[in-house]
Amino acid sequence: MLDRRSPAFRLALALALAGPGCRPEDGTTPPEPLTTPPDAGAEAPEVPALAHRVRIFDAQGREHTLRSMLDALAEHRVVLLGETHLDDVTHQVELAVLEGLARRHDDQVVLSLEMLERDVQPVVDRYLAGSIDEATFLAESRPWGNYRTDYRPLVETARERGLPVVAANTPRPALRKAARGAEGFAEVRAEHPPWLPEQLFPASDEYWARVDRTIRGHGPPRGGDRTYAVQNLWDNTMADSIVRATEAHPEHALLHVVGGFHVERHDGTVAQVRRRAPQLDLVTVSVVPTFDLAGARPAPDRADFVVYADAIAEGPSGDRLTVAVPDALGYRLHLPEGPVPEGGWPLLLWLADDEERPDDAVLRWRLALGDEAAFAVIEAPHLTRAREGWLARRWSWPQSQSEDYGRVAAGLGRVLDYAGRRLPIRRDAVLLAGEGAGGAVALWSAQYADEWDGVRVLALRPELPRLLRTAAIPEHPSAVQRVEVRGELDEGTTAGLQGAGLRPVVGEAVEPGPDRDAVVRQALGVGEPGAPASPPAPDMAAPMAMPGTRLEVHVAHPSAVADAWGGLYTSMLRRRGHQATLVLGEAPKTKDRPRLAFDGEPTAHASMLREIFAEGRGLPPPPDAFGGAVILLLPRGSAKGEAAAWAEILAKTEASQGIFKTPYRAVPEGGKELAAVLEDLRAQGRSEVLVVPVELFAAPERMQRYLDAVEPHAEDLSLHWLPGLGHHVVAHLAE
Repeated sequence: MLDRRSPAFRLALALALAGPGCRPEDGTTPPEPLTTPPDAGAEAPEVPALAHRVRIFDAQGREHTLRSMLDALAEHRVVLLGETHLDDVTHQVELAVLEGLARRHDDQVVLSLEMLERDVQPVVDRYLAGSIDEATFLAESRPWGNYRTDYRPLVETARERGLPVVAANTPRPALRKAARGAEGFAEVRAEHPPWLPEQLFPASDEYWARVDRTIRGHGPPRGGDRTYAVQNLWDNTMADSIVRATEAHPEHALLHVVGGFHVERHDGTVAQVRRRAPQLDLVTVSVVPTFDLAGARPAPDRADFVVYADAIAEGPSGDRLTVAVPDALGYRLHLPEGPVPEGGWPLLLWLADDEERPDDAVLRWRLALGDEAAFAVIEAPHLTRAREGWLARRWSWPQSQSEDYGRVAAGLGRVLDYAGRRLPIRRDAVLLAGEGAGGAVALWSAQYADEWDGVRVLALRPELPRLLRTAAIPEHPSAVQRVEVRGELDEGTTAGLQGAGLRPVVGEAVEPGPDRDAVVRQALGVGEPGAPASPPAPDMAAPMAMPGTRLEVHVAHPSAVADAWGGLYTSMLRRRGHQATLVLGEAPKTKDRPRLAFDGEPTAHASMLREIFAEGRGLPPPPDAFGGAVILLLPRGSAKGEAAAWAEILAKTEASQGIFKTPYRAVPEGGKELAAVLEDLRAQGRSEVLVVPVELFAAPERMQRYLDAVEPHAEDLSLHWLPGLGHHVVAHLAE
C-alpha cells in the first residue's frame, strides 16, 4: 500500500499542517480564499456512486461497505473525519457521511468545519436562515479557494436539511497575535471572547514529534513551550467548538470535517476534545487518497475507520486543478538461460543515472552478471534531449521531484509484486541499486518502503537533492533490510533514513567501470566473476594490446553516455582476457599501458570498426521498423574509399533483412551527397532517421559539428542520434 508516499497524501499532509494563510518553503499552500462567488442559484453536484472508489477498514481489520460504516458511525455522538483538502473522492465520502448520518438521525446532526472560522459564525447563521444570499455569505466568510468544488456541497446540504453549521477554527485575524504566547492570547480573549477557548491544553510530545517529522525542512523545530503554537491553537479551538456545539444541541449528533493530521492516531483535535469532555462518545474516520485500492490494507493505529479513496482528481489550489491519468513505468528484464537454481535467481533492480541509456545498462549487467542473476533495468520516466542531440531519460524535474519520486517508488513496488508472483526469483536476494540521480531515487524509495521485506538498497555516488534532506519521516519503519551508500551522504538524508529505522552504511565512492560493477555484484551476493574462458590474445577489439599487457580505455570528455560506453568497452575487454582499466578525464599516460582513446581522433578506429561489422551484422537498428532509415556519418578526414567500403557492408545488412527492409546509407560528413541522401529518404516516405557517426564515441565538440552538418538538410524528417558505434561494438563482440 503506497498511500503515505502518494503525491496526494504528501500534499494533504502539508496542507493540513499549514492551514489557511501559511506558506511552507516548498511552495505548497492551502487553498486561497475564493474571490469570485458561484452563481447564487447553482445546485450542489450530485454525489457519484462510491462503491468502486473506496475501500474501508475498521480498527479490528474488518472490511466494510460504505453503508455498514455509516451504520456504525451513527451509533456514536461525535464523528471526527480527517480529510485530504483537495482530493475529489474524499469530498464525495464526506458528503455521503453527512447525508447518511442525517438520514439515520432524522436530520438531528450538526456539521462542524475546520474551513470556517469562529468570527464568521454570525455570517454562517444568517446564510443558513436565508437572511443573506450566497454572494454576501461568500464575500463575508473568507471561504477557502476550493469551497465551490469541495465544501459548498456540505454547506448547501446542511442548509437544505436545516442542519446547524459550526465555524470551528481559530480566526485568521487573531492567529498571529494569539500565537505570540500567553500575553497575546489573553489580549485576543479580552477583545473577542467568542474567538478563542477559555483555556489551552498542551499537545503531547509524541504529537509534536509527528509534526516535526512531517514538516522537516520548513525550518528548525520550535523548542520550548509550544502551547501557543498555531497547530495547538487550531486543535484547541476546534475541540472547544465541538464540545460547545454538543452542549448547545444535546439531541444532535455531530460531524466535524478537518485535515487528516488533526485526527490521525486519535491525537490533535481528538485528544483535545477528550480532555474537555471525556464522556463524549466519539469515533474517528481517516480518508486517505491512494493510487492502489487493490493493495489497501487495515491501519488500526490510524483511526477507528480508514477509508482508502481512489486518487482520481484534485480540486483547485489557486487556479490549478489536477486529474490522475494512467501512467506506465517501463523496465527491461533479463533472466539467465539454463536451469533455475533452487530457490530462484537473485534479482537486481537497477536505476541508472540521468541520461544513461537503458540499452547501455542492459548490456552492462549482461556483461557484469552473466548467468548468475536476473536483473531489471528500470527506465527513467521522463524523456528529454541531451545537449549532444540524442534522446535521454531522467528521473525527475525540480518542480515535481516529490511526485516523480513517489510514482517511481510506487512502480518499483509493482515490479517487485509482479516479479515475486511470476518470475523464479529469490525474494530474500533482491537488491535495489542506483547511481547518481538513480541513487537518490533508491534512497527515497528505501525510506518509504514499508512492504519491501528483505530488500537491500545500494546507492552509488548518489546525487542528494534538497528533497532527500527535508522529506517527511514516515510513521512506520521501512522494511528494507540494509542500505549501503558508496559516496557522500549528507546529514539531512541520513536523519531521514534513520527516522525510517534504517542505519545506512557509508563507504568510499568507486570510479566508473568494472570495479564499480563488482561492488554491485558483492551487494547482490553473487561474488567475484570467474576467469575468462580463453587466455589473453590480441584481437580486433583491442588492436594495440598484446598478450600480457595492460590497456587503458581513456574517455577524455566524461558524460553519462561516454562513461557508460567506456565502461562497457572496458568490461568487454576484461571478458576477452585483457587487463583493461577505464580512465576518465585528463590523466597522465603510463608507459606500460597502451591507451585506447575512446573519444579521440574520429578516424583512428576506422579499420577496426569496418572489420567488426564486416559481415553487416550488429549495426544499430532503425528508429522505426516500418518507416525508418539509418545513416552512418563518415567523419571529416576519412580515408579515400571509406564510403565504398561501408557501402559493401551496408549492402550485406540490407540483404539479411526480411520483408520490411531498412535503408542503410554511409555518407561523408559534409558536401552535397548528404543533402541528396536525405532528399532521397524523404521521397521514399522515410520520416524517422537515425544518424550515427562512424567512430567509437564522438566528443561533444565533434557531435555538435555533426548536428550542424545534418540538421539544415533534414526538414520534415525526425532525426535520432547516437554518438557513435561504441555500444554496438561491445554488444556485437559480446555475442
